[in-house]
Amino acid sequence: MNRLAMPSTQTRRAAKAALAVLSVAIVLYSLIIIQQVLLGILVGVVPWILYLFLRLLWALERIATAMEQRAEVDRRQARPPVGEDSHTGEHQRPRSDAGEEASSRSE
Repeated sequence: MNRLAMPSTQTRRAAKAALAVLSVAIVLYSLIIIQQVLLGILVGVVPWILYLFLRLLWALERIATAMEQRAEVDRRQARPPVGEDSHTGEHQRPRSDAGEEASSRSE
C-alpha cells in the first residue's frame, strides 16, 4: 500500500521557527524602516495563515487515509470468502407462482 509520508515533528518545529523569525523580521522592518503598521501585520500574518492551511490539509489527508482503510476493512468483512456457497441475491428473485396468481386474479 502506498502511504504518503507525514511531516515529522522536527519538520514542524523547523517550519514554526522559520515562520516566527520571518514574521518578527517583517513586522519589525515595517515598523522601523517603512513605518506602516498595517503592512507589517498583513505580511507577517500571511505566512501563519498559509501554515495553518497546510496543517488543515495534512489533517484532512490523515482523515481520508483512515476512512479509506476503514472502508477497505469493512469491504473485506462483508465479502464472503471465495469458495463458500453464498445465498446472496436469492431474496430478490421474483417467485414464478406469484406472477401467475396475480394474472389469474385480474381475469
